[in-house]
Amino acid sequence: MLSTIGFRSSGFRQTSAVRRAWRGGRSCAVSREPKADGDDMPDALLVLNAGSSSLKFSVFLAGDPPQPVLTGQLEGLLTQPRFRARDATAVVGEKEWPAGTRLGHQGAIEFLFAWGRDGVFGGHRIVAVGHRVVHGGVRFSAPRR
Repeated sequence: MLSTIGFRSSGFRQTSAVRRAWRGGRSCAVSREPKADGDDMPDALLVLNAGSSSLKFSVFLAGDPPQPVLTGQLEGLLTQPRFRARDATAVVGEKEWPAGTRLGHQGAIEFLFAWGRDGVFGGHRIVAVGHRVVHGGVRFSAPRR
């Protein structure tokens, strides 16, 4: 069972809606089961990419193929955080913190979820989260240029 975030509520919920996940790099599909509580929010997928001082994200409507809904990033997480999100046509969110603010990755995630709950994600239920992971193996143990 997958823990997911129901952005319309203030907490976490459990769902068994994810039937198939990433298959050979081609597609991701989510099945829509009737929800006992009558909730008919569309299912969405959240993709994260955490860098050393940034957090990039994309939200897709679940389907085959997934449809992009939103992209954005929080950067300068340890110096002067800046947030920007956009949908297909316009910027839908921006924020800048004062110089010297150390938001960090946990603070960035907390801000992103709170921002989403209060607005843009309000009509979608995140049913799956993916994260891009880059690993250098035994050969590379530090950043390279």
